[in-house]
Amino acid sequence: MSQVEYVGMNTINHLRGILKKIGARNLLLVTERKVFELCGAKEALESVLEPYNTREFTGISEPPDYASLMDGIEVFREFRPDVVIAVGGGSVIDTAKLVNYFSVQEHPPIDYIMENRMIVPGSTPLIAIPTTSGTGSESTRFAVLYIEGKKYSIDDQSILPKFCIVDPSFSFSMPKRVAASSGMDALCQAIESYWSVNSSEESKSYARDALTLAVKNIECAVNSKERSSVEAMSLAAHLAGKAINISRTTAPHALSYAMTSLFGVPHGEAVSLTIGEVLVANSLVGDYDVSDPRGPVYVRETILEIVKFLGCSSPEQARQKIRDISVALGLRTRLSQCGITRQDIDILSNSVNLQRLGNNPRKLDKGFIEGILRNVL
Repeated sequence: MSQVEYVGMNTINHLRGILKKIGARNLLLVTERKVFELCGAKEALESVLEPYNTREFTGISEPPDYASLMDGIEVFREFRPDVVIAVGGGSVIDTAKLVNYFSVQEHPPIDYIMENRMIVPGSTPLIAIPTTSGTGSESTRFAVLYIEGKKYSIDDQSILPKFCIVDPSFSFSMPKRVAASSGMDALCQAIESYWSVNSSEESKSYARDALTLAVKNIECAVNSKERSSVEAMSLAAHLAGKAINISRTTAPHALSYAMTSLFGVPHGEAVSLTIGEVLVANSLVGDYDVSDPRGPVYVRETILEIVKFLGCSSPEQARQKIRDISVALGLRTRLSQCGITRQDIDILSNSVNLQRLGNNPRKLDKGFIEGILRNVL
C-alpha cells in the first residue's frame, strides 16, 4: 500500500480535503488528551472535525501495551468508524495502527502475534499526524506492542497509514526531555538504517538526509526551539521513519527495549546509550563475523560514510560526538545514571531483541553485548 504524505508547516490544512475525498462520516480520533490540547492540534482540528460524528479513544499507554490495544479494539468495534485519525507521538500512532489492524480480525490479537495466524487486511483509512519529532511511526509499516513487559514488533504492509500529515507546528510544545529523547531516536534510526543489512540505495538516501539534518539541527531544536531547526527535525524524523521502513533498525534498538520496559529509560535515550559503542564495533567487522552479504569491506566503508556525515574523522571520534550531543541535550550517557547496575547487565543481555539484532552488519554474541553494556556502565 502506498502512502500519501504532506510534510511542512501548515500541512494540517490538507486534512479537510482528505476527509472530503474519502467521504468520511464517522471518525475515530486516537490521541492523548493533554498533548492534543497543548500542541495546538485541538484548536487546529476543531472546525475541521465539527461536521463529522467523532469518537475519541484516549486510553493510550506508554509504551503501547496489550490492555490498551484491547480497549481500543472494543471502542473501534462498537463505533465502526470509516476513518481513523491518530494525533500524537509514537505510542499514540502505534496504538492507532494496531487498533485499526486488529479490529477487523476474527481472533484475539495475541493469536496472530504468537501463532502467526493469517491476517485479513483491513480497509479503514488511517491518517497519522505526529506531534513529536522522533519515532517516524507515521511512515512505517510496523508498530511496537509490549506484552507482559516483552516487546513485539508487528510488521505488515497494511499497517502503514494511508495518509500522514507531518506539520512541525505541533512539535513546538514538546517538553525538552521528550524533544531530546525523540530527536535522538530519529538520529539513531538514521544511523542504524544506513548500516543495516537490509539497506538499499533508497533507504540510505533517506537515512543520509535524516542524519545530516539531525546532526545540524537537533541541539537548537531541543534547547532553543528555533523555528527552522524544529522544522528540520520534523523532516529528519519523517525521513528516518521512511528509512527504517525499508531497512529496519539494528543492535542499538535491540539493546534498548529492555532498558525501557524494565528500567523505564525513555526509548530514544535508551538507544543513544549504546549506539556509539556499536558504531565502533561495526567499524571493526571482519570476514569471520560479518552478517551483511555485501561483505566486511562494504560494511567498513559504510561506517566511515556515517562518520563523515557526523562531521568526524574516525569511529572513535564519532562515538564521542554522539555522546557530546546527548550531554548537550541533557540526556544520560551511562547506564549507571539510569539506575542500571553491573548485576543488571546479565538481565539486559538476556533480553535482547534477536529480530533487530539480526539486522546488524556485524554478528554480536552474548559476550560481546555484555562488553558493550559494561563500556557504558
